[in-house]
Amino acid sequence: FNPMLMEDKSIFDEEAWRYVLKDAEDDLTIAGTVYSEMLGATTRTRKAGKNFSKTIFPGAYIGNDSGGNPVAIPEMTWDEIKEYHDKYYHPSNSLTLMYGKIEDWEGYLEMLDSYFKAYDKKEFDLTDPDYTPITGPVTAEFDFGVEATSDTTHAATVYYGFVCQDVDQETMNKIDLMTTLAGDGSSVLMENLKTALPYGNFSVYIDFGGPELVVEFIADSIEPEDAETFKAILDASMKQIAEEGFDPDVVDSIIANFKLSLLLSGESSSVGTDVLPNIAYYWAGADKLYGYMDFIDSVENFQKWNDDGSFISLIKQDNPRNQPSG
Repeated sequence: FNPMLMEDKSIFDEEAWRYVLKDAEDDLTIAGTVYSEMLGATTRTRKAGKNFSKTIFPGAYIGNDSGGNPVAIPEMTWDEIKEYHDKYYHPSNSLTLMYGKIEDWEGYLEMLDSYFKAYDKKEFDLTDPDYTPITGPVTAEFDFGVEATSDTTHAATVYYGFVCQDVDQETMNKIDLMTTLAGDGSSVLMENLKTALPYGNFSVYIDFGGPELVVEFIADSIEPEDAETFKAILDASMKQIAEEGFDPDVVDSIIANFKLSLLLSGESSSVGTDVLPNIAYYWAGADKLYGYMDFIDSVENFQKWNDDGSFISLIKQDNPRNQPSG
């Protein structure tokens, strides 16, 4: 809560960005730890994900890159950094989690209090004031610059997403497990995609880090002209699943493997650092402090929700804003 950066501008000049001129004859360049790191981190797939967020959630914060956009970083000033820190970095806008065999938990709470008692409680407005929900299908295309000698064969990333409105915790858990079935390599969807586009990599996720939950179908390492094929196969495959359901034998195998992976995660030497970010993500993205634990508990309903048609019902559900693609 009290970084040296707030008092020492030289840290900003070194770590954020700065102009560099090695010799009078050289071109003026930009350097800086954050700037250089984000140049390396801004890959095609990362940029595609951010462009998708901007398309499906116009004006929302989720479209910003938390690490910093290299194009925008040189516009950042030290005063802006300090203003941002003063506005958001506060115990009232944080989540503290502890794990391990803590015998003297009162001592830990006293230690935390010794830091936090210096601050008065503060209310935060974390709404998205500039977010304008889309009202129908949206399609967008973006270029990604590469070196002139780069091989651009199979170098496109395509997102196809569905906004889900007013989703409660149980429905979110059902959608999450449904995408697990749809995204498994043995599902009809994945088999159809691999048959038509064998060079591509495909995945299915839910993301609740934005203003509304979105289901994302992603195709990577394909050609730009494959986008319509990807969409057509996805639509047809999900329609087939809605009519026939998921293969019971495949579902049994997926559920068994999924439950086993959850059990084994508890045996990991890094179980705390593996689990705590998930808890924080549900808290920050869905405003649900116990959302991750609720999801883990919901795995017991995996088979039941498949057998009673819950997953099929989700696929069939009509939504006037559920068909944007980016």
